[in-house]
Amino acid sequence: MVPIVGPAGSLAAITAEGAEIGYQAIMGPTFRNEMCARGIMFIPLNRPETSASKLRCPLLVVLAERDNIAPTKSVRAAAKKAGRFARMLVLPSGHFDIYTGEMFEKSVATQVEFLTTHLAQR
Repeated sequence: MVPIVGPAGSLAAITAEGAEIGYQAIMGPTFRNEMCARGIMFIPLNRPETSASKLRCPLLVVLAERDNIAPTKSVRAAAKKAGRFARMLVLPSGHFDIYTGEMFEKSVATQVEFLTTHLAQR
């Protein structure tokens, strides 16, 4: 087992600046900061922009402009490749800011509206 998140230079899967504090702010008291080491091998393979053009369903992309964990360039590329199926919400925030406070409220309101719109069409 290896830590999911840790300080820069550690052997954790995520070591970006602010990640450790961000995780602590959103995880509950039973959160265990560990994952199987073999799971790390799959992280570089998670590249949504490589398959986004194959989507044939509505897609909501929530982009944190100052994200230092999920590369904003890749997020934008995935939305662009999804084409007319994609809707993007851009928030002036960092990666973890969308899980609390004002950015959370904006994100969730957009998600609810998106789901309400698209589920009503089914």
